[in-house]
Amino acid sequence: MHLPAARVSEVYDTTGAGDTFIAVATLALAGRLNARSAAQIAGVAAAQVVRRYGNAVVRPEALAAALDQSGEISNGN
Repeated sequence: MHLPAARVSEVYDTTGAGDTFIAVATLALAGRLNARSAAQIAGVAAAQVVRRYGNAVVRPEALAAALDQSGEISNGN
């Protein structure tokens, strides 16, 4: 599977991006999403983290807003 990276307007710090990707992908898979959707959601979450300095976290409401804005998430299991 090949997915394009989530779009990011600016990158300040990549600290925690990989950890965020793995955590969100694992949670999405545990929630019974398919691998493609899990990877897309995790990519959007990681894209949010790199837009902040230091080891940042993505709040659920911020992730939901970013997912709505991205329009890149496939629908289906």
